[in-house]
Amino acid sequence: MEWLRRASGLFLPQAHFAAPWRFLPCPNCCCPAVCSACLNSCAPEEWEVVVQDVANGTCSDCADLNDTYIVTPEVACIWRHVLDPVVCNLTIMKLLIIGSYIFVRFYDVAGSNKLEFRQAYGSPPDCVNLSDEDLPYYSSDGRCDGAAATCTITAL
Repeated sequence: MEWLRRASGLFLPQAHFAAPWRFLPCPNCCCPAVCSACLNSCAPEEWEVVVQDVANGTCSDCADLNDTYIVTPEVACIWRHVLDPVVCNLTIMKLLIIGSYIFVRFYDVAGSNKLEFRQAYGSPPDCVNLSDEDLPYYSSDGRCDGAAATCTITAL
């Protein structure tokens, strides 16, 4: 039998078997991103967000928000897109999955939520398979009118 000396000075028999943890399934192998709020904690790496029919409120440039965006990971369960150029003092759009909700929010330079779409789910959504999922308008601070707007998300 061969003996192996550990850094602590302890001698242990050298194992001649494969490490079983090397053959266990990788927890994230099939998941591009991890989000505990999604079914099986599996989320896409990116999302396509399509916003249409946002109208002017107190700002006259709100139609510039009507676009197709690709959001990329910020942290677990949060994806973001930096608006360039800034529209009506809105700088960032985020897709968030929190609890049983998926949100799309537009934030101003101070980091305050100013325009929001959201959808509630009775159980964790199958995030990697969501396609053309409608998120209804929820709220606005008045600078842009989202009452007739639509927001659709698709996992990429």
